[in-house]
Formats: sequence, C-alpha cells, structure tokens
Amino acid sequence: MEQYVRQIRKRADWQARRIGLFAFGIALLGVSLGFLTAAVWAYLATEFSPVLASLLCSVVFLVAAVGLFVIAASDRRPEVPPIQEAFKTESARSERAEPGRARAPGERPPLLDAFLTGFETYTRLRRKRD
Repeated sequence: MEQYVRQIRKRADWQARRIGLFAFGIALLGVSLGFLTAAVWAYLATEFSPVLASLLCSVVFLVAAVGLFVIAASDRRPEVPPIQEAFKTESARSERAEPGRARAPGERPPLLDAFLTGFETYTRLRRKRD
C-alpha cells in the first residue's frame, strides 16, 4: 500500500512542477508579446501614424483571437461513458470473478483498485490527447 502512495505522490509532485513551469513560461510569453507589440506599434507609428499603428495591431490580435475561437469550437468532445455505467461493469466483473471471497492480507482493497483504475484511465486519455 505504501508503494502506491509513494508512486502517486511522486507523480503528483512531478505534475505540479510541470504545471508550475508551464505557467511561468506562459507568463514570460505574455510579457514578451507585450514588448513585441509595443515595438511594432512604435515602428508603425513612426513610419505611418499612431492611429494606423493601433488599427493594425488590433486587427492582428482580432484575427488571432478569431482563429483560436474557431480551433476551440472545432474540437470534439471525447466519448466517455457515464460513471454509473463504469461502476456497474466493474462491480459485475468483480462479482463474476469470485463472489463473496475474502481478501487476503496484503491484497489491494477494492476502493484502491477503483482509484487506480480511474487514475490509469485519466493518464491514458491524457497521453492520447497530447
């Protein structure tokens, strides 16, 4: 039991570190995008006019936003069976295997099996999506 907790804790620590680095990277990307926008605006303002520079920058961001909205809208929702259905099939499978059998010492309890099955499914779906 302890090894499962250690493994889950290691994976959670790794995932938290990964999320933190991605968040920091996104923040740095936002700052750099702001500086890039300011530089492009200053160049366009000196070459043309401040009004035209603002208009061109806003059009670029508008096109980027619309593109992201189109990409997000075209993403299909994954087919995931309802949780009640998964519980029914899992309980039927365990009952068919050996109904009424007492668990041996050191064997995983059913609740831990259910948690690990869900966690495994989540990681498999996550890998498919990435």
